[in-house]
Formats: sequence, structure tokens, C-alpha cells
Amino acid sequence: MLTLQQYDLNVKYLPSSELSVADALSTSYLQETTETLIPHFEVNEVQLTVHLPISPQKYAEFQKATADDPAM
Repeated sequence: MLTLQQYDLNVKYLPSSELSVADALSTSYLQETTETLIPHFEVNEVQLTVHLPISPQKYAEFQKATADDPAM
């Protein structure tokens, strides 16, 4: 997803009747590689307490809610 953000993509649905190679494309897999796809990936850490001062109790509530959320 991060790699694709640098492109301006327009995605258009085509039914298989208009795309003769749809079946070939859906069953054609690339071989697995160990290539690094995002060589200069940086993670920016956000310190919540620096940007949004909150009480220690509210901060603990955020920590617990984050730990309980499977997506987080």
C-alpha cells in the first residue's frame, strides 16, 4: 500500500467478457523472492502525551483500549 501511494492510479472494473486474459492473470503467480520492496521505509513514532496532554488515568484507559483492540 505504501509503495502504491506514490502513483496516481485509476482502477476500472472490466467484466471477463471484455478482458480476454482475465483468467490467465488471476491464476498467474509470481515466484517468491527475498527482494526488499521498500528499501527506505521509515516509521514515525507519535508520542501522544507530547501532542495531547492528558491525565495519567485517561492515558492508562487509552493503553488498555489499544491492547484490547485486535486491529491495534
